[in-house]
Amino acid sequence: MVTETQDYRSLLKREYEQRSENNPLYSLRAFARDLQLTSGNLSDIMSKKSGISSTKAGYIASKLELTEEEKLFFCKLAEANSARKKIEREKAENELWKYNTRYNLIS
Repeated sequence: MVTETQDYRSLLKREYEQRSENNPLYSLRAFARDLQLTSGNLSDIMSKKSGISSTKAGYIASKLELTEEEKLFFCKLAEANSARKKIEREKAENELWKYNTRYNLIS
C-alpha cells in the first residue's frame, strides 16, 4: 500500500523492483515508457535530481493504477517534497501528518 512510505520515490522504486522481479528483462526505460515519461526524466526523479509537481504525480499515480485515496496520498507526498513554494510544501506536510495520525502511521 502506498501509505506505508513517506517518500513517493520509494513507491516508484518499489514498483520498478516488483516489475523487474516479475520480468528480469524489464528495464528502467520500459518503466518510464509505461509511465509515459522519458527514461532520463524518470531517472532524475528517482535519483532526487528533480522532483514532480502534484499534477505530474496524479498522472503517474493513474498510470500505476492507484486507488483514489492512494493517488491523493502520493500527490501530497510529491507536493510536500517538491512544491516550489514553502507554503505549499508546509500545507502538504500538514495534510500528510493528519492522514498519518488518522491511520496510525506515525510511530
